[in-house]
Amino acid sequence: MPRGKPFKPGQSGNPAGRKVGSKNDATVWREAYASAVSADDIAEVSRVLAEAAKKGAPWAVQYLMDRSMGRPVQGLEVSGELTIDKLLVEMASK
Repeated sequence: MPRGKPFKPGQSGNPAGRKVGSKNDATVWREAYASAVSADDIAEVSRVLAEAAKKGAPWAVQYLMDRSMGRPVQGLEVSGELTIDKLLVEMASK
């Protein structure tokens, strides 16, 4: 196969692939959910969730914090020098 740009402008590299304008499953589900749920439904779920959090339900507190403040960034602390050789030895010993 030639290097560079093997396809002419407008020619697909996968002619049997997804058609232009087709929707993926996530989009179809999101649109179906949005049309089935009213603003009153969302307000009721939010109220119930907030009440559960006020009563101390850990799952409700975590859900509200994750959605309103964003999930906390998890740091990764690395000490010492890591080389591919050390990593392979470590993996082989397990």
